[in-house]
Amino acid sequence: MTPHRSISLAFVIILVSLTITGCVSSTGQRVETDKVSQIKKGVTTRAEVEALLGQPTNVTVVGNGKRMMFYQYWEARAKGESFIPYAGMFVGGTNNRQQMLQIMLDENNVVEDYEFNDRATETTGGVVNRQEVPKK
Repeated sequence: MTPHRSISLAFVIILVSLTITGCVSSTGQRVETDKVSQIKKGVTTRAEVEALLGQPTNVTVVGNGKRMMFYQYWEARAKGESFIPYAGMFVGGTNNRQQMLQIMLDENNVVEDYEFNDRATETTGGVVNRQEVPKK
């Protein structure tokens, strides 16, 4: 096999691999829904939340000895079509997931209230005609 043919074959293999697998970018720590359902208002402590979910992304003091814990996660997964030369600019896109868990702790570090949002969206149209729509 000639060196030129080897390079061409390697390029095709890499291109096919990228098209099939796509590319993933994420930040934060994924929040599992079944773990969130284990949190009980007025019962679960901060230490129990941290044992269940790990360290929060952020903790802020909100006054009167209360604290707010935040768990955030964001993921973008490029669709395989995005890697098709030229056409990817028009037909590519990403599958996205955004999670936000906010937990209000009372002055005794017991969960007073919490809110969890888990949103999946899809961007379509590549970079030329980009749209974001809720995922079904």
